[in-house]
Amino acid sequence: MERSVLEKVIVTGLLVIAAVAAGVIVMMTIVPSVSRNSQSMAEAQQQYTERTKTRIKIITIVPRTNGVQVDAWVKNTGMTSINAVGRSDVFLIRIDGTWAEAMTHDNNGGSKTWSGDLAEWNQGDTLRITIDLSDDALTEGIYLLRVATPNGAIAEHIFEVTSTTGAIPTPTPTPTPTPTPTPAHDLIAFSRDPGLDGEVYLMNSDGDNELQITDMGAGRMAWNPSLSRDGNKIAFEAHRSDLPSANSIDVINIDSSGQTTVITQSPQTTVTGPAFSPDGQKIAFTYTFPGNYEIYVIDIDGSNLVNLTNTPTWYEEAPSWSPDGERITFGSSRDGNAEIYIMDADGSNTIRLTNNSASDWNPVWSPDGVKIAYTSSQDGHAQVYVMNADGSNQVNISNNSESDSGPSWSTDGTKIAFSSMRDDATWGEIYTMNADGTDVIRLTDNNTYDGTPSWSP
Repeated sequence: MERSVLEKVIVTGLLVIAAVAAGVIVMMTIVPSVSRNSQSMAEAQQQYTERTKTRIKIITIVPRTNGVQVDAWVKNTGMTSINAVGRSDVFLIRIDGTWAEAMTHDNNGGSKTWSGDLAEWNQGDTLRITIDLSDDALTEGIYLLRVATPNGAIAEHIFEVTSTTGAIPTPTPTPTPTPTPTPAHDLIAFSRDPGLDGEVYLMNSDGDNELQITDMGAGRMAWNPSLSRDGNKIAFEAHRSDLPSANSIDVINIDSSGQTTVITQSPQTTVTGPAFSPDGQKIAFTYTFPGNYEIYVIDIDGSNLVNLTNTPTWYEEAPSWSPDGERITFGSSRDGNAEIYIMDADGSNTIRLTNNSASDWNPVWSPDGVKIAYTSSQDGHAQVYVMNADGSNQVNISNNSESDSGPSWSTDGTKIAFSSMRDDATWGEIYTMNADGTDVIRLTDNNTYDGTPSWSP
């Protein structure tokens, strides 16, 4: 369960509001509320649907020998036709940042123009774009071509211009030609805007193809998703402040169908931080009671509820399964401070892994079972750490002056997704980095909070 320093302040306020209505007092966090667009949820969902139906791919780019004209072939790989082709935006950018131009369509005039050979861009058609730079010939170097259609499809392609060979096209990854991401172990589920109408979203691991998965409605919130190993289902916290039992663990298919409730809170409690078992048949989660949090496990049909920790006066939270399903790592205050522990999947053989005066939380097992990533405040604020599964070799891999938290491993164990405040002190965003902390890439960029990433294990 996401527990960065900022997020703990964030999600607490929200659930206290919900708890007062339900007669419950819980400890969670709340992010500053954001002004919402006046569109209805139905209209917003329609925009997502239309956007994901439209996809384009730049096949190749070839500058002509005069250097002032460039030809590009762009295929409609989506599920619908693209109208008003002439309203598309076309940009040429030199990668080193020394030159950039926005082209105008030839019908609108201008010194740098583009033209296309199709009036209507049907599914499967390839549009030939000809760019005319007038007297501003391309010089040797590496360039980026960016094409954006009127209905939101975007494609980018890098190419090199040399004195002898012209353009050397570089491969462009093939986009997923479906309206929703396919179960391919390359998905990241996450939470957006933990206000009273936050929702769970899904995106490809490069940040493309964002889709809103849940639609909880006004005054409700979906939060803290966990993707199943096969990438077909998402477990999440569902908060309904308008109902007496305001909090539950729900499961939904990635196409937004089949939402079911696995367990609903009992009086004076909450259920949080779900984590799918590797076989997808069980969910571990935190059951909070006044003055006490416990780790429970339950079958996905709602049967066989079992308390694994049984420590009535301590906080046990944020469970994560080992890849073989034999053990669970979790955070606990049982020894007086927030530390990381592991136990067998039946709750036996508990072992403490961390031992320091700071707080450690949100552990998650690597796909090979060798390492555990977690969040720690050892350096004065939340940072992402990695250690061996026996607790040795604890290393801060994010090393940033702002808060980084909530790690989640990629399927092959080479990368970690996490949330961070590093580029925006107001809103958290989602990033990926290599497992050693290098090559940090920002995936989301919104005027609201994005966090609690869950990479399909």
